[in-house]
Amino acid sequence: MSNQDPTDGSDKAATDSRYEIERPELADARWIDDVCIAYNMMIAQDGNILYFLGGLQVTTSSLYLSSSHLYIMDLTAPIDLSSDHTSFIKVRRIPDHVPRVKWGNMFVENNTLRLFGGMHEYFPIFNANGSRSYEERVPIADKLWTYDIKEDKWDNGEASSKIGMDTVGRALIAWDRKDGVNGEGWIYGGTVETGDWIVGKDATGTNKKLKDLKGFIKVTGVEESQTWRLERLNDNEQQVGAAEQGDLLLLEELGEKGVLVMVGGRSSSILKSLKEIQVYDIASSTWYTQPTTADKGNYPHERQEACAVVVSAPDKSSHNIYVYGGFAIPGEPPFSDLYILTLPAFHWVYVGTGTELPKVCHKCGVVNERYMVSFRGLGVQGAGCDSNGGSKY
Repeated sequence: MSNQDPTDGSDKAATDSRYEIERPELADARWIDDVCIAYNMMIAQDGNILYFLGGLQVTTSSLYLSSSHLYIMDLTAPIDLSSDHTSFIKVRRIPDHVPRVKWGNMFVENNTLRLFGGMHEYFPIFNANGSRSYEERVPIADKLWTYDIKEDKWDNGEASSKIGMDTVGRALIAWDRKDGVNGEGWIYGGTVETGDWIVGKDATGTNKKLKDLKGFIKVTGVEESQTWRLERLNDNEQQVGAAEQGDLLLLEELGEKGVLVMVGGRSSSILKSLKEIQVYDIASSTWYTQPTTADKGNYPHERQEACAVVVSAPDKSSHNIYVYGGFAIPGEPPFSDLYILTLPAFHWVYVGTGTELPKVCHKCGVVNERYMVSFRGLGVQGAGCDSNGGSKY
């Protein structure tokens, strides 16, 4: 199995008897090692626990499926990286009535995951009874899906205000927990599906049209009433334009109410240069364009579908944004380099490259303000299946 994007419009395997004849709970336990590659997932993080959901999975027997599982990576306790990774990666099945999406918008707060929007993955769904479904997808709808982590229960409810963009995906997302009380999220740009999405037995979607978006959606949670509000923000969006498949990072310590830093991605079909960075001041609702510098002019190549995380100094006087992987053009080999954008200097530092670890369409988080964790994603042609449950440190 090649660790490269396998989506060629065909369904590689009609059946996989190992999954169809056994009880679903037994099959679920195999979805760490039996998944060869997975990508286009969503990530949410609560302390040192990371949640991954959605996207496409390809099994070791070349079964192509829309992901039907939630992966929970618990790194709250010390772990031995040479030990069995199943000790800290748990898998839970998504009920059949919950939409299977990629590139959605997911947050976590108070032991609850919140999921909004996303796009349908056109490969079949693996149902709880062991069958594969080619049915037309359940509409994502203008709803906020919730998952009670402790109770292992999914539900959905209307947002207090609708924005009419139920399929927004590929957006740039940032989240502020507000000391664990009332959370706020920012979703910038992205793409919506404006046509019908049909799944047939040839696993090919038809009538799909995409529209690039500009501007913010703000997600506000109120813990006491368990309500969530979606609203459009008025900002000078024309300065930034459309944006998708990049990263949006929150730095709470900068400015009166914090700032959002946009890194990478593309605007329509044009990759965003990393020689300048867009910064959004939350208090004034204003975008600024900040030029960057680099050692000996060694700027990172423009890229999309990379992962980026931020770590601050103990005294909050400086901040490092780590950017890993991604690619410039779909189909080309992914990058394996790692760059650091230092703030407030906005200076790029080239850390190096791990030629054995090129990745794109992966997700990253930070553990103990020290370790960056990379999960799943695509590698280079011929790299084989993921090891260690798809996690890198």
